[in-house]
Amino acid sequence: ERRTRRRRRAAAEAEDERAVRKRPRLESARPEIADVLSGLGLSSREQPVVNCPEDILAPVCRGPERIREVAAAERMCTSCHKMFEGVGPWKTCARCRTKSRTWWRERRMSRKKDERSSKKQSRMAQDEVEADAGSKTLAGYLSMVESGPPMVYPTSGSLVEDLSTSISEFASRSVFPTTAGPQLWLDPPTLAFAGEYSLVADLSGCDPLVRLHEMQREVSSALGMSFSLAELQCLSDGVSGRWSCAHEIPMPSTTTVDEGAMAGTPPAASTPALPASPLDAAREAQSSLGDDAATPSGATVRRLLGQLDVSVIWDRSHPIFIGVKTLVVVKLAG
Repeated sequence: ERRTRRRRRAAAEAEDERAVRKRPRLESARPEIADVLSGLGLSSREQPVVNCPEDILAPVCRGPERIREVAAAERMCTSCHKMFEGVGPWKTCARCRTKSRTWWRERRMSRKKDERSSKKQSRMAQDEVEADAGSKTLAGYLSMVESGPPMVYPTSGSLVEDLSTSISEFASRSVFPTTAGPQLWLDPPTLAFAGEYSLVADLSGCDPLVRLHEMQREVSSALGMSFSLAELQCLSDGVSGRWSCAHEIPMPSTTTVDEGAMAGTPPAASTPALPASPLDAAREAQSSLGDDAATPSGATVRRLLGQLDVSVIWDRSHPIFIGVKTLVVVKLAG
């Protein structure tokens, strides 16, 4: 025990001697310590050198190189006011830099998202306005008419005959409409016809383009309208064409109704007999105006808009023969 006490006493005396020897070195390093404190953002007056922590005093005693390393590595974050280690121009710690980048990125993305949503809403509003304006016209209503699946016919003659029947019914609704006033223009009579016929074996070897124009002429003669070519496409197995027309039909003059008819009593004169066909009535009304005379301003004229699509393609469904399939789609509104 005595030996242990002696050893402890000797170690304490040696430690005191080392502390006494270190004091002059600390006094000589006072200017360098002040530079370190100024680099860390501290004041030498507020925190004297004697009260500095050991992690700052220890590198000072090692030399000026270590002082510069500590000044470059130890900094105070300007955002969270915490000390961080790092070399570079950064004034904030890595955590604060990450939070700042994330915040600015979210802000830019939200701004871009708001701009895209506003542009999308403006485009949708403009499309709705254009759709409403287009649907009120005959051309816009014609684009909304759906023809449905095509009906299969044995020959081209039966197809044209059925088309003529559909045209007669459509003309009766156009020349003698059941509605009047603004409702007639908001909901005009429409026709959507789709039919096809096929040849099992085309032994004549006719050109599909020639057959396309022949079918167009047959449909034009059945409708009594002249179509103008709008588009012609060459397909891998045939050709397809689209024609458009704008036809005006003068409305037949109606008899005036007397006051008794307005009150609800039946008119004395009998109702005139309707023509055999609505197309004949339109032609009679047009011929009554004369060939050279123009349509008077007071006469009512119905404007028909039409679209004709004809496609002629090769039919390879038969294992031996190569046939031809002809598809006809007619749309009318007015």
